Amino acid sequence: MRATQMESEERHFDLTRTSPLGLEMDESKARRLDETLQPLLCAMSVSCRVLRLSVETQYTIACILIRYYSRRRMENPANKIGERHGDADNKEILGACLFLGAKVSEESRRLRDVINCIQMIDFTSSMNTDSAGNDFGGSDSLKQPSSDNGSNKQKGKIHLIWKAKPPLLDESYWDMKKKIIQLEQHVLRWIGFDTFVSSPHRAVILVVQNIFANRLSNGETSPNILTKQQQQQIVTDAWWLVNNTIFSSWCLQLPIMSLACAAVSLACRRMEQLRIAVPVEFFEVSREQLVESLTALERVERQLLSADS
Repeated sequence: MRATQMESEERHFDLTRTSPLGLEMDESKARRLDETLQPLLCAMSVSCRVLRLSVETQYTIACILIRYYSRRRMENPANKIGERHGDADNKEILGACLFLGAKVSEESRRLRDVINCIQMIDFTSSMNTDSAGNDFGGSDSLKQPSSDNGSNKQKGKIHLIWKAKPPLLDESYWDMKKKIIQLEQHVLRWIGFDTFVSSPHRAVILVVQNIFANRLSNGETSPNILTKQQQQQIVTDAWWLVNNTIFSSWCLQLPIMSLACAAVSLACRRMEQLRIAVPVEFFEVSREQLVESLTALERVERQLLSADS
């Protein structure tokens, strides 16, 4: 009984204190990192869909990828994020993170499938410079589309091209397979073998279930009690908001319960004829934390929507 209580307290601690990323960066550094890694994260998101990985596994892979690049910069600021890492390029690092993250989340995929995926996705964007003009260099860096006069290409747009056929099973494939396995160990060493990621997705479900239970115990009747359809819609909308946070290192530094409460709060606001106050005090989330998380979620949503327009 005591052991069960201790395990429950540890999980509760993770929900209320731990951030998904597990790192601390100031806002300016986080923004520069986001601008630099955005194309790689877009390719990661597409790869996860192709490999049919769950949203929680995608979240884990994104956090491992960001931890790797951020820790390289923190350990040695002279390292350039966009450059080749030894004899590896960013696609190969992405493949290693996909392979590692899927295993960590117990959704392992064959290495052949991972290699096919990263080889068939071609993408170009701004990984060699950030908005401050800092050079992240590297001959094989991800390039940003030119914005020369007369060009229809827009600065900051990310172009993903899906190739028609997977690579052949020739000698280059076996070299790539060997390299991905080596890079998996390389990534693990850089992140200090810290592959644990606290995902806010299950916290979202916990918040919605708590709202339903509280309203039911208070004797409220329809339409005040959430229907199953409303619960599902809130969870879906909140998960969509939470998924956006992989593109913001600043969001990923916020406590997961704070993120979950903010996502549910925004989802409830956007549902017609539904006025629900999320009981943040029950989850030990302060009003200041809620406001900070709401602001961060809305900011990253606006950035992604403006990029699509």
